[in-house]
Amino acid sequence: MFSTLGFQATSLQMIADEVSCSNAALLYHFETKTAILDALIASLNDELDDILRELVTPPESGRTARVLEMSVALTIRNRAALAMLRGLEELAVISPAVTTVLERIEQATTMLFGPHPTPADRAAAHIFRHGVLGACLEMQDVGDELAAALLEIGMRIFQVDPAEVSRPGI
Repeated sequence: MFSTLGFQATSLQMIADEVSCSNAALLYHFETKTAILDALIASLNDELDDILRELVTPPESGRTARVLEMSVALTIRNRAALAMLRGLEELAVISPAVTTVLERIEQATTMLFGPHPTPADRAAAHIFRHGVLGACLEMQDVGDELAAALLEIGMRIFQVDPAEVSRPGI
């Protein structure tokens, strides 16, 4: 519901009706609507943590290729959670988990471009990040072919040598 109606427009009663339980039963498990959102994106945050840990290890030369591979795979696997997070900045005010997602995305960008990315670097990261998410949300019926296509587009945007990509088809 968050992904279709938006967080603000979705009420606890609507969620309770959707999962066929009472409002009281829902509140027994989740104190607030924000707690539901946080629980829904917890695995996304865990996966972002794993990516950041892995990015510390590879040599600088293969880092961009690895970021591309991991970003595409993460986005494909977490389509539903990411769909809920449209308008992240608005939700960050009320949700610590959303704030964490934003911080981790910024960390990955810094690892990729350094602490002072050029405007061109920032634009490329923005185009890739939002293009991957948009394609995943719009093309729900496409699986492996979409991952391969997104990786290929990312390699073009960031001028990555295809030989650096370990999993061309993801």
